[in-house]
Amino acid sequence: MAVVPTGIGKLDELVGGGLEKGSSALIHMTPGLEGATFAQQILLEGLKNGLGGIYVVNNKAPASVLDATLQLNWNAKLFGKVKFVDCFSSTLGQASDEKYVTKTPWDLKELDMVIAKAVKENREAVLVFDSLSTLVERKGEKEVMAAIKGWKDSAKKMNVTALYLFTDWSEKRDVFNRIAGAFDYGIMLKAVEEKMLLRNYFSVEKAPTKVQKVAVPFKIGPDGVAIYVPKILVTGPFHAGKSSFIHAISTRAVSVDRMGTTIALDHGYVDRGGMSIDLFGTPGQERFTFMIDILNRDVFGIILVVDSMNPEIERAVEMLKYVERYGIPLVVAANKQDVKGAMKPQDMKNELVKRGIVKDISVVGTSAATKEGCIELVNVLMDAIIGVKHA
Repeated sequence: MAVVPTGIGKLDELVGGGLEKGSSALIHMTPGLEGATFAQQILLEGLKNGLGGIYVVNNKAPASVLDATLQLNWNAKLFGKVKFVDCFSSTLGQASDEKYVTKTPWDLKELDMVIAKAVKENREAVLVFDSLSTLVERKGEKEVMAAIKGWKDSAKKMNVTALYLFTDWSEKRDVFNRIAGAFDYGIMLKAVEEKMLLRNYFSVEKAPTKVQKVAVPFKIGPDGVAIYVPKILVTGPFHAGKSSFIHAISTRAVSVDRMGTTIALDHGYVDRGGMSIDLFGTPGQERFTFMIDILNRDVFGIILVVDSMNPEIERAVEMLKYVERYGIPLVVAANKQDVKGAMKPQDMKNELVKRGIVKDISVVGTSAATKEGCIELVNVLMDAIIGVKHA
């Protein structure tokens, strides 16, 4: 089955590589979340892959959609190819320069004809309907849901993948369940308050194939939607290569050290591969262990870096047991794998298990010098944080 990649890495993973061509997806969000940016990023990815773009808009002017995309590090020329279905200008009694226009505000029969024409003339496209909730408020849920069936059938015939934006002001789960039943995919965007902080998550609630319903933290940044983890702690024995590891995976990083040894902390920021992560590294000497207690607040995950040439297994076990009590997802980096004679990741895992560490602990081979395995380790930790299970 051909798919349309979404441009949001973790979302693609959850739905099997992308949305099926000709399918329909409901992007359902609580008030205040940028669902439009979410849909626009999927539209952009379709444009990158040679697909057409259709944007049905009834709550803002087409120009304002283009203005919003210009604020991001996106290809403006690609968005210039999008064909707008302007349902907004008529609500203000204004003329429109767009090719596809509804002249009578909120007339579903006219909207049917205009969408059908746009879809027929722009096959193999990604369509964004912005916004379904605005139309439901005007015409009622029952009438709009009946119209959607025709739009879906028309889009499927022309291999048009359609995304419908729905802001749920009631925030009731039954509303989502009822409306999502009309679509192939249901993607929920939600803001959750955690420890006085408001964090945004998305989850795939419905798909043609079985999916894991996990909550993926995200934020809207200069490049669009990024998987966002505000704090990962990097720790490990003395001279394991923690600072080098942070510098190897970070877009930018800073260390406070003396004669090559960290004496305060390291800080790194990862902004690549659709991920946005802050890393905080602790010194490895035993006298600095107390810093783990200070830095662990609001930590999403922990990376324990171990020197594969001089594993100091006892110290690694001691540190593992120390951080294990927090109940935070943890991955071990078997570092310096580029050096001949380095202990293999599986051997290190076996040694840790022998000393009483839980059997399902993940140990990933890395080299801070060559960067090999470093991003892969971060991905493993991200899956553990989100709760993704691999067969």
